[in-house]
This record gives sequence, C-alpha cells and structure tokens, in this order.
Amino acid sequence: MANNIIDKLANLFHLVKKIENKELRNVSDLFLRIDEQDIYAKLEADLNRFGIEYENTGTGELYIPLTIHNIGIKLFFDLRHFSRLCDKDTLDNDFAILLFADSYLIYRKAESKTFIGGVDSQDNYFVENAHYYFDLLTILQSDRFAEYWDSAHQEIVISTLERGVFKITYQSELPNIDMYFRLKTYYDFLLRIIDKRDYMVLLKNEIIDFLKTDNSIVTLITKLKPIFEVTDRDYELLIKQFSFENFKNKLYAEKDKYFSSLRDLLSKILTQSISIPISISASIFVTYSLNSLPILLMILIAFSIYSFLYIHFQFLLLNDVNEIEADYIRDFALIKENSGLNKSDIIKEESKIDKKIRTIKITIWILILSVIILTISFVYYLLLQVTITMSFKIILLTLLIAIYGLRMILT
Repeated sequence: MANNIIDKLANLFHLVKKIENKELRNVSDLFLRIDEQDIYAKLEADLNRFGIEYENTGTGELYIPLTIHNIGIKLFFDLRHFSRLCDKDTLDNDFAILLFADSYLIYRKAESKTFIGGVDSQDNYFVENAHYYFDLLTILQSDRFAEYWDSAHQEIVISTLERGVFKITYQSELPNIDMYFRLKTYYDFLLRIIDKRDYMVLLKNEIIDFLKTDNSIVTLITKLKPIFEVTDRDYELLIKQFSFENFKNKLYAEKDKYFSSLRDLLSKILTQSISIPISISASIFVTYSLNSLPILLMILIAFSIYSFLYIHFQFLLLNDVNEIEADYIRDFALIKENSGLNKSDIIKEESKIDKKIRTIKITIWILILSVIILTISFVYYLLLQVTITMSFKIILLTLLIAIYGLRMILT
C-alpha cells in the first residue's frame, strides 16, 4: 500500500474528526456542515493540499466521496457503515475505516495485518473476527450442526431429545464482536469436534440453556467460552461413565477368570488326592503277611517314589496358585489405580479371590504334610517287617525325611 494513500487517509481522519456535524448519505457520500466561514475556507485549503476531491454544495456543506478513486482504498465511514456493507469479498481486499475507536483503521490483505492509527495492532482481532464470523455462520447453517436453516426468517434451527427444538437468530449485518475476543479459537475447536456425535448433543443442550433469554448469534458468540467449558466438563463425565462401566465389567471378568483358574487347580488336587488312601491301604494289605525281603524293599521303593512324585506335583500346583495370586494382585492394583470404581467394591471382589486362594493353599499343604506323615509311617511299618539292623532302618528313615525336607526347601 502506497504511503501517499496512508497519508491521505490520516489527514482526512484528522480533518473530519474536528467537524461536529458530519453525516454519511447514500452509500459513500460524506457531508460535512460548517457554519464558520474561516473554518470552511481552511478545510477547503487542506483538502486541496492533501489531494482529496470534494464538492461545495453552496449550502454550507462540503461533500466528500469516500471512493477508491478519491482516497485510493476502499473506505468505510465508521463501524456501522462497515458492518452494514461488509461481506467476504470485502475481507479479501485492502480496506480502511475512517472513524474507528478514536482513530482510523487500515487492513492490508497481503500481510493479513490490521493497523490502527498507523500502528500494527496484533492483539486487535476486529478484522479476523469478521472473517471467522462468516465462517462460523456457514458452519452453523450447515447440516453438520443445524436441523435446517431458515434464510427467510434468518434462523438456525437445532434440536435435542432433552431440550427439543430451538432457534438461533442472526442478522444480515456483521455483529459487533469484542475486538479483543478471538473468535478463531472457538471456531477451530468447533471444527475439531463437530463430527463427535455425543459431544455435539451436549453442546447443543448447553447452547439452548445459555441462550434461553436471548437466542441471538451475538449472545452465542459472547458465551462460547462458558458454553464450551461446561460441555467439556459434561463430556468428561460422560467418558468417565463409559470408562467406569468398562472397568466394572473388567473387574468382574478378572474375578471370573481367576475363579476359573482356581477351580481347575482344585479339580486337579482332588483328582490326585483320591488315589492316596487307596494306594496306602493296598500297600499295607500286601505287606501285612509278606516276609520276602526283596519284595518288601521293592514295595518300599515304589511307594516312596509314588509319594515323592505326588508331593512334587502338589508343589507344582502350589506354584501355579502363587503365579495366579501374583497376576491377580497386579491386575487389581491397576484397576484400583485407574478405574475410579468404589474402593469397597474392588476390595469386596478381591477378598473373594483371596479367600479362595488361601483355601487352596491350605488344602495343598494339608495334603503334602499328610502324605509325608503317612509315607514315613508306612515306611517305618514296612521296616518293622524286615530283618535288617536298626541302624540301617534309621538311615533309611532319615534319608526319606531328608529328601522330603529338601523338596520343601526348594519350593
């Protein structure tokens, strides 16, 4: 943009600002009424000096056409004039507003910069808001947001199951939006979430609640911040509710999984335990009237190996129980930490598994100790049937006890 255009605009602003009686007529005709002749003459001289075309109406008024031909840039008289005529095409070109917040405004499209009084105003979002107002209006009128758009009555119609049908009104003119409020932030956020169905239902509910007393789009824009804040909170609660149900289902699924594993282990324990009394009874019956030393020793060795293997398998089952216990402690710790479920509910389910594990562990240990005691007793009984030295009998018993003790230590 040429410096002479900026200078011409600045000079025109300072001239017009001094005149109290000024009026915009038609679309771009600025009339200045001046009663004092000396002021009138000075104004004419200044306009001539700055190269600004004007016309003396002969009735005490000066007429200045606010045209590109005269000023060198598309010029609006004030905010109202701009709001009435602004459209997307306006924002795609350079333009200026002669009277803007006690100064003048210039917008340079190539740089997307706004200058107020010739100074770059980075924290003033007046022009940017105008851009995003039209973009926002387009989104709100689309079927991605609205049920339908009534252009004749300038209404955007939305509805939800909870709140019913609601109409948002808008006007053809660009509304007055706080120039220090950045509409782009909320427009960009709306674009990101507009296809999230659950979020949009909550958002529309909040829009209806916030706009009950004033359903204009201006009110919607000014309340976008609290509307999104409340919607975010409600959406977070909704997501947590889904997470809560998922974790709750996972809690019960985890409990059922561990119960199933423990039931399988218990079944194995009971299956193996059934053969113990049969084996011992049969061994005692066979050896009761048997006097052959080799046969008695074979029965002794066979029964000792059998009981050792049984105890070994019980220890393997005990290891399985310990692994299940470690897994369940880890999984339930994660559920406690991340689920948000009531701690008492988690502890209740946890205690059920704890009780089951303790019962199985006690059962295994009872069986192991019972088999060890019965085996040692049977071996002692068997040794009484054979004619070997007492010292050798003691050595055999000691060796047997040592083997069982070593297996328990290795566990």
